[in-house]
Amino acid sequence: MEGNILDELVLEHGKSEELRAALDCLKDASAADGGPRYSDKTCRAVARAVVCRNYARPILELSHMIVAASAGGRFEDIFWGVDRATGAAFHRCFAELSRAAPTLECGPKAITARYDDGQFEISYSRMPFLAAMLEFLVGAIGYTEIDAATESVRSGDRRIGEVSIAAQALSRRLYDFLKTHLPTVQARRRERHFLDFVANAYPGTAALDAIGDDVVLDYWCRAAATEMEIEIKTYRGVHQTACRLIVALDAAASRLAATRAKPIGQNFELGEVDPADAEWVAQAIDEGTQTLSDVARLIGPDVKFLTAVELETLAEIPATDTVRRRLPKSVLRSAVFGFQQARISNVLRLSSKPAKVAELCQCRDAEPYADHLATYGEVVTKLRDVLMTALALLHAAGHDAAIDLALAPAPDLDWGQLRAGMGGDEAVVAFGPALAKRAFFEAEGGRLAALPGLLKEARETLRRINRKGIGRAAQGAGEVGSIAASVPPALSTYVALSRFVNDACGPFDWEQQFRTEREQFAAVFRAIYILPGSEETLHARR
Repeated sequence: MEGNILDELVLEHGKSEELRAALDCLKDASAADGGPRYSDKTCRAVARAVVCRNYARPILELSHMIVAASAGGRFEDIFWGVDRATGAAFHRCFAELSRAAPTLECGPKAITARYDDGQFEISYSRMPFLAAMLEFLVGAIGYTEIDAATESVRSGDRRIGEVSIAAQALSRRLYDFLKTHLPTVQARRRERHFLDFVANAYPGTAALDAIGDDVVLDYWCRAAATEMEIEIKTYRGVHQTACRLIVALDAAASRLAATRAKPIGQNFELGEVDPADAEWVAQAIDEGTQTLSDVARLIGPDVKFLTAVELETLAEIPATDTVRRRLPKSVLRSAVFGFQQARISNVLRLSSKPAKVAELCQCRDAEPYADHLATYGEVVTKLRDVLMTALALLHAAGHDAAIDLALAPAPDLDWGQLRAGMGGDEAVVAFGPALAKRAFFEAEGGRLAALPGLLKEARETLRRINRKGIGRAAQGAGEVGSIAASVPPALSTYVALSRFVNDACGPFDWEQQFRTEREQFAAVFRAIYILPGSEETLHARR
């Protein structure tokens, strides 16, 4: 069952807004009484046929149905003349049409369209699905394309082969549309391949529980030298696949809990929850595949909390907390050895230097994990300094965002001491949000001096930091407003990065980890990029 879940979830997260809108039109189509024109089951079936790219046969059937419906005039009269799309309604329409159309035979369960070179049968129970497929195609590729592709077979060319040609033209047009609006078949195959490995390596364990740092490295070591796809050969590609699947599985688990543990699948009679309509999945994965750099880029352009180099560093770290906690080693591996593998690929692409490839495959000059982790720590320190600068400016301006900033760099402050001086020990004082805010901004010396020098540190930092929009000159009302607007994404970035560095990456012996894994990566690189033979006769694989 879990494999079927992921097949749907992986496809769902890659749907474009345009594709989702075209599929949503089916759900929104209404009958004269205001009820839905198509059943939920029909809408799901169309969505599944499209996202699984299993549309060739349905489009062939649809093309024959269009020809059959054209026997009495315009095919639209049948497709959109039916108020509520049911098999019985289409049966009545074709029964009436067949009385004046000798090319049609209306049986109890299906119509038979007769051609000069054969015949084609379409069941009434299939027609609601085909009608919904037509409506989807109108939204996706346009009515003009459908009209043009089927014009010749509707106007009198009574051969089955010509209908097949028209159906192929429609399939190609839909294929072109889906190339830019749906994940590729290759992407789906990669993730299916990864999940199959997890299932075989850890039988009886749910994929969400099994996917971790060791699994990612083990999968890459086993598959990289034998599989042909570049995303499997590159460690970064495998790491990104694992990140996406963790987010998808986590979203599915949350949904299961929210639906009282109903199973996800396609057996709707048993009450299974169909993931094809799961907008919660799309939202979760769209957010979950972001990096901390994507979060940080939400900072306004007028305020330079982070430099371009720091943003590039943050692009290595997933924005989703679940992924960061589950794959801290994979993040470092992707940053260090993913970069090393990119260097090898560049040499192969730009020149034919097998000796240089052999040297890079040894990974002797790869950056140690501890050094790279220290780079993350430097970004944490610099971002904290800039946040402290913002705190000084916002506090001086009396802006509420200063309170949020004070909590992040010093979460253990004794805020209760703000009550000092408001009355004796036995006095009853209503210390609500408004009074606390006033005490925070107005207290100098007395009450605020009891806190551990937070504002003093912020002012001292302000004197030595001078970045665009946030330095010593940024003290006007306009600058303060821009800084305040940028605080939420800057603060989120800081909290996430500091937790990753201090908590997720804290328990490991990174020096020993690097020594061990450098040999592993070097061995796989040699297997991928160097054919067997001595170093004098190395031949780099292209």
